[in-house]
Amino acid sequence: MEVVIGAVKLGLIYSLVSLGIFLTLRVIDFPDMSVNSSFTLGAALSGVALVNGVNPIVATIVACIGGSLVGGMTAWLHVARGIQNLLSGIIVMIGLYSINLRVLDKPNLPLLHISTILSGQYSMWILAFIIIAVCCAITYFLLSDIGLAIRASGQNSRFGEAYGVGRNFTIYSMLALSNGLVALAGSLFSQLEGFVDIGMGNGILIIGLASVIIGERLFISGGVVTAVIGAVVGSVIYRLIIALSLMSSDLGMRTSDIYLATSLIIVVMMIGKRKERQ
Repeated sequence: MEVVIGAVKLGLIYSLVSLGIFLTLRVIDFPDMSVNSSFTLGAALSGVALVNGVNPIVATIVACIGGSLVGGMTAWLHVARGIQNLLSGIIVMIGLYSINLRVLDKPNLPLLHISTILSGQYSMWILAFIIIAVCCAITYFLLSDIGLAIRASGQNSRFGEAYGVGRNFTIYSMLALSNGLVALAGSLFSQLEGFVDIGMGNGILIIGLASVIIGERLFISGGVVTAVIGAVVGSVIYRLIIALSLMSSDLGMRTSDIYLATSLIIVVMMIGKRKERQ
């Protein structure tokens, strides 16, 4: 039972990553690779702040701001400097690795015996409250007039301009929001697990993508509300699948097989989706 509860907690945290990827990949069609390092940056910023006695809530907010700035940098490279979108994310991701090491000043940072917002027995309820609040805010935003304009601009820049929102504003706002959410996930993950590691963001993009795909398979209708809920539910289901797979000794899986399992899940989901279209 503890394994299941732990998987649900991680699923709720990673749902912030899947929501961020949903905003960039599905809303504005921007493949953002920088989220791998944004996750670590959020954990590093909040971890260092906590070690230095900063209030946990303030430390978490600082992590979100840092992630948003990363998204803004990726957008700037693409919009202002004309660098291809995928390459912009890769450049920021690589550069952030060194910055994260600078922030941590070492490869890992323990947070044991430090009070965090997820300390104590109510961590599950606190996580659920945070995710519900984020989902409501994102849904309200995407259904608002400016959200509708951003969604229109993401599909066709001319539609967005007709609503008074340019493509550049769409890219800046969505990348900032996406990376802010991913950094929040990194901060919460480090506070829950009690450590920060320089490599903790490796593969986070694939995990988030798998969660988004699972959610889309479960909630086929294309509304904003169902898409947001699907991203969260898909993340929780993904973590449960991984946890139950690793628990099964008969399958011979190891902890190091998590990325292989993730790849297989994505392949199965994509093949099923393609067959339905045919």
